[in-house]
Amino acid sequence: MYTRWLAFSLANFVVTLLAYLLAPLLPLFAIGRPTLPSWLAYFQTPDNPLDGDANFQANVAPFRGAQTGWRQYINRIFWLLRNPAYGFGLTVIAFQATKGALVARKRGNLDVSGGPTETGYFHADLINPDGSWCWELYIVWCYSKTRALRLNLGWKIWNPTPCACQFAMTVQPFMSYT
Repeated sequence: MYTRWLAFSLANFVVTLLAYLLAPLLPLFAIGRPTLPSWLAYFQTPDNPLDGDANFQANVAPFRGAQTGWRQYINRIFWLLRNPAYGFGLTVIAFQATKGALVARKRGNLDVSGGPTETGYFHADLINPDGSWCWELYIVWCYSKTRALRLNLGWKIWNPTPCACQFAMTVQPFMSYT
């Protein structure tokens, strides 16, 4: 499974790079609609529209709150940049957890994923009844009172059964926290 993750990480890197390059163009395919057309679904977050979730609109978007026109266009670019190739990681290179899957071989502090308020790590494997499995490694290093390094590698196995476990290859060297 580690070899598969390495192969998938190359594919993810290419599609993510493409997502960054296309971010200014993608919202043009969604004029008058909340989402991208289905043929661009690899660049879309399936659980939120292009305008982002409530937290993004209230706290992160360049123009706060619901917007229209060019401000909506700018916000949508920022949402796509914040979640590049999300659909690709949740469909094409995801791991399918089936009914009865178990999170096993847990090591480290599983609470470290709740927010970067403390330095720590966890590693866990998810095992399907048929023996197929995936893994997740989550590391947080708080190097100042407001900044942390966060790594999330493998597949997101937080809600394991049954679902698609999204591919994870996140490196955030300057994550802010309070």
